[in-house]
Amino acid sequence: MTPRPPTLARRLRVVDLGRDVPYRAALARQESCAEARREADAEPCETLFLLEHAPVFTLGRNADPSHVLWDVAV
Repeated sequence: MTPRPPTLARRLRVVDLGRDVPYRAALARQESCAEARREADAEPCETLFLLEHAPVFTLGRNADPSHVLWDVAV
């Protein structure tokens, strides 16, 4: 039987932002974390963000406003 190589110890940082977090604020926090991770000299720590934000509708890059089938003003 071949011995298994040792597993790498990984750290996980959990960030609980709570409920009713504005979408743009949550996105900015995630982008800031990603940028800090890219610039870090130390071993990166995985980050899990826990949060709730209001529902959002996402259209793809090639979407057209005519694809929206509801009144956006509502």
